[in-house]
Amino acid sequence: MKPEDVESWKDKAKYHFSAKDLGAAYSSLIKASNLAPNDPSIFIDLGIISATNKENGKACKDFNRAGNLIDKGLSSQN
Repeated sequence: MKPEDVESWKDKAKYHFSAKDLGAAYSSLIKASNLAPNDPSIFIDLGIISATNKENGKACKDFNRAGNLIDKGLSSQN
């Protein structure tokens, strides 16, 4: 049985990242982002994976998206 929730996909990504399987880690986080598109932590982790893989442009886009989600969340609290 495979759980299909956000935390499960994030946990799978951490496992793959620690095993240095960056492609599988990134893929797991993409699945998590489809389930929780407003979770900035997912995009931070995507950025870390991209930066580790020396894909700096991709990393910047992921970090930017995380920052935008954080800003949006903060502005909605005011």
